Amino acid sequence: MLDYIKSWIPKIESFSIKLDKLSKIYNQPWVLIDDLNDFVKIIFREKGTLLVSKNGVVSNGSWELIHIANSIMLDISGEKRLYNHQFIDNGLMILKLDGHSTDFFVLANQNIIPDLDIESYLISKYSNPISQKKKTSSKSIYTKEQQLSDGRILQFLSDLGYATKPEVKISDRSVEDGFYILKGFDIAYKIENSKMLMEYVIEKFKQDDGQFIEVGGNRINGITEGSPVWLNGKLAPNGEYQKGWFSKIQVINGLINK
Repeated sequence: MLDYIKSWIPKIESFSIKLDKLSKIYNQPWVLIDDLNDFVKIIFREKGTLLVSKNGVVSNGSWELIHIANSIMLDISGEKRLYNHQFIDNGLMILKLDGHSTDFFVLANQNIIPDLDIESYLISKYSNPISQKKKTSSKSIYTKEQQLSDGRILQFLSDLGYATKPEVKISDRSVEDGFYILKGFDIAYKIENSKMLMEYVIEKFKQDDGQFIEVGGNRINGITEGSPVWLNGKLAPNGEYQKGWFSKIQVINGLINK
């Protein structure tokens, strides 16, 4: 579920409220969305206090905005963590742990999404192409535009998800085959014949020399044979790389080869 939610971030980022508008989230029942069975509810109170209920057992915490970093610091059970803003609206809050971690902190407003069905909420509120068109000029033929890591703009002629293989352009021209990473997000696209064939969620893995490789896993099957691997912003050279403490991957031509 978390990978699915993360895949939506580039599509909905422009609709997000800013962290300095957190008055919208005060005194609301925010429920943690994760893959565990615990039911955790967090209520943000004014003056930086938190009320945390885990399976009905209540404890106190605190929160603090770090404006200069566009982040929020949460202190829960004596443990402080810094989370970076990814997306916030009245019903959904998506934060990302600072640094190279891929740990996301996702909360759903139980008053807005009582069944906590995030997938249905995102589809019903943000999948309408008309809402995407409002972000661009009325004369534009593109339904959505996203900035790539190299600063160029990827233009979509439709926006119904990669399963429909939407046609894309860069500067109104056809796009060369390859992998394209979005700026500011751990998301990449595989494009062939100017069509988006696959969307990847990027995970980072530290190597013995201190560098990090980035590996794209599709949101259906995760990291598998054929997944792209980057090093220093380019497809990784052939070789063996660490994937976690006890696992390694073999890379050929920038792709995982088992």
